[in-house]
Amino acid sequence: MNINSYASNSLNPIQAQGLFDTDNILLTSDTGRHLQTTTAQHYNVSTVFQDSFIEGDGYAPSMAVIPAGLFEMGSSAEEFGHRREEAPIHLVQVTKPFALGQFPVTSTEFEQFRQETGWFLRPELIWHQGRYPVINIRMDD
Repeated sequence: MNINSYASNSLNPIQAQGLFDTDNILLTSDTGRHLQTTTAQHYNVSTVFQDSFIEGDGYAPSMAVIPAGLFEMGSSAEEFGHRREEAPIHLVQVTKPFALGQFPVTSTEFEQFRQETGWFLRPELIWHQGRYPVINIRMDD
């Protein structure tokens, strides 16, 4: 399956109905970059941005803008490194734009957040220190 087979030759990444109408937007590398830039401009941020803490010193982790649109997920059995759970190749639709951490949050970064917000460590769990990714964080946290 080729994602370009879903696109017409006249595909316009920004549809006339509105910036986030994702019915016909395909996130190929070119349209994805263009749509990412346009989405970031709409929210008055860079495509990769970093907020400062409201109180105290420091910055939140770097975030990347993810635009709304369609992308192809999965791999074929012939692809090098293919794993069974990656099949079948299919289209996924992101219906609303969002921002995602550019890198995993490290234990050092989480410790800074914890000190700034008063969040407490649950003593029954294991915690890394330093540049290791933070673990044992729940959605409620």
